[in-house]
Amino acid sequence: MNNRTPRSNVAVTLGVFVLLICVVAVGGELLLNYGQGYVAIQQAPAVPVSPAPEDPGEQPTDEAPAPEELTVGVVLLFGDLGDGYFSTGTGVITDPSGIIVTNYHVVQDTISIEGVNGPDGERHQVTVLGRDMWADIAVLQMEGANRLAPARIDTIPPQVGERLTCVGNARGNGVLRTTSGEIVGIDQKVSIPSNFQGSHDTELLGLITTTASAVPGYSGGPTIDADGEVVAMTTAISEDTGDGHHTYSIPIQQAIAVADQVRAGKEAGHIRLGPRPRLGLELGIDTPMVVKVEELSPLEGSGLDVGDVVTALDEQPVDNVGELFEQIEQLEPGTLVTLSWREKDTGITDKVSVHLGTGWLN
Repeated sequence: MNNRTPRSNVAVTLGVFVLLICVVAVGGELLLNYGQGYVAIQQAPAVPVSPAPEDPGEQPTDEAPAPEELTVGVVLLFGDLGDGYFSTGTGVITDPSGIIVTNYHVVQDTISIEGVNGPDGERHQVTVLGRDMWADIAVLQMEGANRLAPARIDTIPPQVGERLTCVGNARGNGVLRTTSGEIVGIDQKVSIPSNFQGSHDTELLGLITTTASAVPGYSGGPTIDADGEVVAMTTAISEDTGDGHHTYSIPIQQAIAVADQVRAGKEAGHIRLGPRPRLGLELGIDTPMVVKVEELSPLEGSGLDVGDVVTALDEQPVDNVGELFEQIEQLEPGTLVTLSWREKDTGITDKVSVHLGTGWLN
């Protein structure tokens, strides 16, 4: 990864990838790389995901408080996950009306979200307008905010050798910090833990690789060039494999393209608007075996029971949990679906048709 020449669509397999989200317990314990709901806990296809460094001695040596000029257009995000847990990350203001882009994994499965405007420290409720779970991009609206100073967005793609600075809510401590590094790869293809439950992964395309040493909490924050313009959105890091950590960022124009479609009310490709559809099942980590049928869910009273294994949705075979939730994410709340399963005791296949509910988690 010390190569200084551009790489096009190179699958990065050198290290373990860690999404830069923090989950903090109210009691103060910091849990790194913790996933709920669709995010698998420490799952990756080739090698298991490891927590980012927790020991103070392993923290980046160049990390420093963010200077005021680099906090403009940056939002600290705090999401309520319930049961005393909060996710923390960062967002980029792209419009004075309070439109924010961030990584979807920052807000995933949150009950509610608060945003703190970096320069003035004002807190606002934040809602999710839309998402592309496959691209790991979410578009948010900061409520009650107007005339916000947006980030300065670069329209010229960066080049290998340029120095960039990541700004983020480091470790969820509520203070914007920075870490800098040199671009060592552009147009990268990397595999990260999927936003859908299960052991499979998701490929992100077109990423920028730098030698910056971001830590959990930087997710969704800006990656800024020497002119103070945002060129990308910090997303993941690789574990140190001998040549140091590397930070991977989604080009900001990819995120803005999603935001533009969401604001125009267009669902295209994998972009979805509004609340998520809800089936009301808790399943195993990988095998789609029923762990719980939720109360007041579309499947309550359907005959589906704990230990049964889901086999198909709308006659499309389901081999793992991720496949099932990917199919559901492409549908709207209220859609009529047919779920098939194999009973645990008899092995008999049964099925039922239900309308998808409306989820209350982001």
